[in-house]
Formats: sequence, C-alpha cells, structure tokens
Amino acid sequence: MGLFKKLKQGMGIGTVSFDLEVPAQVPATSGTIDGFIVITAKSEQKINDVEVRLERLQSWEERVETFNTSTNLFDVRWETRTNTATISEWKDTSSFSLTEGESKRIPFTLAFPPMDKPYGDAQDSVLWGFISAALDYNNGWRGARIDYRVTGDADVEDAAFDKGDDVIIVLM
Repeated sequence: MGLFKKLKQGMGIGTVSFDLEVPAQVPATSGTIDGFIVITAKSEQKINDVEVRLERLQSWEERVETFNTSTNLFDVRWETRTNTATISEWKDTSSFSLTEGESKRIPFTLAFPPMDKPYGDAQDSVLWGFISAALDYNNGWRGARIDYRVTGDADVEDAAFDKGDDVIIVLM
C-alpha cells in the first residue's frame, strides 16, 4: 500500500460511504422508527460496529445584556443556544468485512417513549413552558425550535474518524 493510500485509510477518507434510510415522518404515538444503514466499501474494510441514535434538538435565541462603561448603556445582543438530548440508541457490535465495491444493508429499530403529541405541539405539551417563554420578547427568549434527528456512524478499523450520516425527521 502506498504512502498516500495509508494516509487516506488512517484519516478515513474515501474508505466507506455510510447512509441512513429512515422515513421522513413518523407518528409520535408509534414508539418506534424502523430504518436501514447502508454501508458501501470503496476499498477493503473491516467495520467494528455500527450505531444509530434518535436525538431531540432544541434551539432558541437568548437575550444577553452587557453594560458598556464608555457609554453607560447596556449593549443587547441575541445568542443562539442549543440543547441535544438522546432519546433512543441502537448498536450492533458484531464486526464484519467488506470488499471493494461491496454494500451491506443493516436493518435497525429505534424504540422511544410514545408521545400523545410531539413536544411543543399544544399547550398541554411537556415543553409548553419552554415554547411560550420563547415567544415572549420581554423575557429574554425567542425563536424556539425543536427538531428530531436520526444520526448514526460506523467504526471503521484503522481509521481515525468514524463515518456517519444524520437525517432530520418529523414526529407527527
């Protein structure tokens, strides 16, 4: 193996492609997301494990005030804040090898607590306080958003960086 190939292999560049196949919309009451991981080798590779997670992404803007001593006034700016919570995880630790050009399709199911309504959907929602606070300019919050993301990766042997993919989905 040439020096350039060894460097590419060590960095995980051009070794495998990793794609997630999941539905764009999932009923919040279902409690499961079924999907597939598709791994295609661009050179001979050994995959140590694959994993998938369902995450809730919250983002909002928070009002920040700092006192400017030269003008004796408060400077106001809005800073973006985020919070990510893992709702469900799935992992397959059985290792396997792929030859150049070979693909493997791995099924998975992510189980999550069924929800009557997705977060932020109505006043009786768990996060309604967060949402209503985010809509009120005077309280220092605005622009609240909640997204759900399915993210996954494969641990490629002898590669410094894992290969992965993520997909934003809608829980209805």
